[in-house]
Amino acid sequence: MTRGLRAALAGLGLAVVVSFSIVGALQYALSNKTIGVLAGGTDNQAWAFFQLGTEHHRLHVALLEASAGLSDAAAAERRYEVFVSRLNIVRGGTYRQMFTGRAFYDGTIGEIGRFVDETDALVASRGGFDGVVVAELLVRLPLLRGPIQAMMLGINSVSAGEAAQRWTEITAMQRLATAATVIQAVLCAGFAGLAGWYILQSSRSRRELLQLTGTLNQAKQDAEAASRAKSEFLANISHEIRTPLNGVMGLLGLLVDSRLPPEPQGHARSALRSAENLLTIVNDILDLSKLEAGRIEVEAVDFLLTQPAEDVVSILHPKAMESGNELSYTIDPDARISLRGDVGRIRQILFNLVGNAVKFTRQGRIGIRFTTRPDGAGALLLVVEVEDTGIGIPPEFLGRLFERFSQADGSTTRRYGGTGLGLAICRQLCLLQGGDISVRSEVGKGSTFSFTVRCQPGPDIVEAPLPEPAPEAVDHGPLRILVVDDVEVNRTLMNSLLTRRGHAVRLATNGAEAVTEVVGSGLRLDLVLMDIQMPVMDGCSATEAIRSLPPPLGTIPVIAVTAHAMAGDRERYLAAGMNDYVSKPVRPAELFSAMERVMSRLPGLPSQAPAPAAPDDLAETPLLDQSMLDQLRDCLDMEDLTDMLGLFPGQARIQADEIEAAIAGGDAAAVKRAAHGMKGANANLGAQRLSAIARAIELNAADPEEAARLLQLARQQIEPTRQALEEQFAAAAHG
Repeated sequence: MTRGLRAALAGLGLAVVVSFSIVGALQYALSNKTIGVLAGGTDNQAWAFFQLGTEHHRLHVALLEASAGLSDAAAAERRYEVFVSRLNIVRGGTYRQMFTGRAFYDGTIGEIGRFVDETDALVASRGGFDGVVVAELLVRLPLLRGPIQAMMLGINSVSAGEAAQRWTEITAMQRLATAATVIQAVLCAGFAGLAGWYILQSSRSRRELLQLTGTLNQAKQDAEAASRAKSEFLANISHEIRTPLNGVMGLLGLLVDSRLPPEPQGHARSALRSAENLLTIVNDILDLSKLEAGRIEVEAVDFLLTQPAEDVVSILHPKAMESGNELSYTIDPDARISLRGDVGRIRQILFNLVGNAVKFTRQGRIGIRFTTRPDGAGALLLVVEVEDTGIGIPPEFLGRLFERFSQADGSTTRRYGGTGLGLAICRQLCLLQGGDISVRSEVGKGSTFSFTVRCQPGPDIVEAPLPEPAPEAVDHGPLRILVVDDVEVNRTLMNSLLTRRGHAVRLATNGAEAVTEVVGSGLRLDLVLMDIQMPVMDGCSATEAIRSLPPPLGTIPVIAVTAHAMAGDRERYLAAGMNDYVSKPVRPAELFSAMERVMSRLPGLPSQAPAPAAPDDLAETPLLDQSMLDQLRDCLDMEDLTDMLGLFPGQARIQADEIEAAIAGGDAAAVKRAAHGMKGANANLGAQRLSAIARAIELNAADPEEAARLLQLARQQIEPTRQALEEQFAAAAHG
């Protein structure tokens, strides 16, 4: 309703009320007038005077009849009494005041009064009403006719005047009432018309509102559909970017690991870092799209508080060291170590905050502090603070630091780069887990980011006995692997990675070819690395087709290698029959780790490894494994090789001391565990003889004397091995 319409309705309503009040007042006045007339106005009062005139006439007739002998004197006396009573009524009534002071009234009443007084005196002298009295009255009574008629005329005149005046007043009031009624009717009609118009307007407004609501609902649905389409678009774009990026990063990794001249290798390293930065951006956009689409689900798994802390510190510590920073974490002594929550998202937030701290700090300290406190509802609030001594943030930027695409300022953006999405994603993840994030900062002194997430108490930790050494991994030897991918560069990358590890690789470009290869190949395959999104037949359909084959073909392990990295993708592929999952871009460590997980669940192939050398023959074992050294030269640059060479003797002696301490303590399990570590470390370095001796110690862990003898033999091999390695690497450096 408009303001003018409201004012019009209010004015009409007030006018209707006033009109009803006026009509009510007029009706009240009319009612009073009517009651006054009905209660005996001048007209009614005049009737009593006419009765007096009538009784005068009847008394005269009664006197004449008594005089003529038609009646007796008593009858004339009774009529006289009636006449006197009428006179008393006229003289004693309230209406006499209407005529008092008027000549026609005062004179007539006076004469009648004297006539009565004289008659009463005559009757009293005669002792009653007799013929004398009758005769006397017949003489005197006609004398009153004139005054009585004059009085009646006067009364009629007054009554007529008053009646005319009352009717005039009543007529005026009726006119006013009629006018007020007409005004009232007009106002009511106007009010009704305005109200009707308002009802029509309201009805039209309601229809327009319904139409607008429908339009808004449709717009909301369109916006939601657009948001879903945008999320799907971002997910698809992410997939399309990640797929070629997989090949770019993999091939750049191969270039970096190869023995290129320094300048091309530096270019390859720069290109690899750029590709990694691009992958970070793609991952940020993918995370943001998933948050907006509500496709991120908070998981609840049991974890130890040290788990995310160790993960973050161990991974980012080398980068922090490059910038001259100290990176460490502390856990409050009162904090609960065992928690239940989404440790993956906690780790993601922590990676982002610590990564920023490393980026913006030089020659300083970065500390992470974990505390927990009850939230009052039976849960726990995990509080994590990341404090650095970096460049700090100006106060004017703190308020919008957690907004999307927001960074400290342009110069900082140019110097440090970044999408400006990381902190916004962190905040969304904190809110999703029932917490929040805040920051305190001072330019030049550093920043402290503090975030909270809601967790449940985890199971109580019971100190477990020291586990027995893990059984030695089953040696599956070189594998026959089928790589299925529709992108040539990805097939090339996988082929290079796998053949370098000594595996035999077959290639297929889609799922249908993969099934044909599995069915028609004369050689049984050991493993299939399956892409998901491919033409002709996708990876899930191909895996289901393979699983429908009779054993042993139907039980071939299949690992999904895909750029699909949305929440639930891993579970979907495992449900399709795959054994494990690796996301693109493929990182060699993740790929080989997944292969190891899958193959370790299978029975080992007939071992083709040579039997452990007998203790007496260990001295004859080659000092170095030349093939392993060749692989190290292919995979590592000279700087890394030099570092490993510098670490070797100290590490070997520490491992020997550990074995010696375990032998002295009579702890066979500790001997086996320490020897196992020494065996693997030296095998990785190509120290074949030391590895073989460590293997013999492991096998003879229960025999302290033999273990001690073998340990002495191992100690004797450390220095010759160091010299041999130095010669090998020196030759490579000069080659």
